[in-house]
Amino acid sequence: MTFRIEPVKYEDIDILYDLYVHAHVTDPLQPFLYPSLSWAEQIQFESTGPKEVFLKHPWVHYHKIVDAETGIAAWSRWHFPRVLKDHEKEEKTDKDYFPEKIPEGANQELMQEFFDKILKVEEEYIDREKRYFINYLAVHPDYQRKGLGSMLMRIGLDAADRDGAETFLVATAKARYKASRRGRNSNLFVYD
Repeated sequence: MTFRIEPVKYEDIDILYDLYVHAHVTDPLQPFLYPSLSWAEQIQFESTGPKEVFLKHPWVHYHKIVDAETGIAAWSRWHFPRVLKDHEKEEKTDKDYFPEKIPEGANQELMQEFFDKILKVEEEYIDREKRYFINYLAVHPDYQRKGLGSMLMRIGLDAADRDGAETFLVATAKARYKASRRGRNSNLFVYD
């Protein structure tokens, strides 16, 4: 297999979120979050917030790993530090990807708890002017354990190392070990 890293294009968006749902299908939390949501409804829900801002912010870096034979195998979304405008400083986080409404068929209470926890962690630990952070990383199950996630992690980690900056990683329990091995300037939040 030959892999290459490329910037994401707008026409990739539907493939990315289908891959995202595929990548998390074995996550033990998924059946509890989406007990009655169809595959298409999960993809619609996961992509709604990000579609609104997809490729519109220069500090957000999307990359994909492409298998020359089959197409997109993995992707990530890194936020690089930036100087905030006055109106941005009033908000503790970028509100661009938290859903406004949790769909019927999802576990409303658990989903709200999940998003509240992520939001609280981001408000407390992410300094958007100083810290790199990743909030999407998905590797299709057929390509997991082949180093693709590490390749995508290195994009932000290498940039942070060059800048002497910290990174912040949000990981599933499944990805805890790989994420915890990252550099001395990395902070890790694991959701179970």
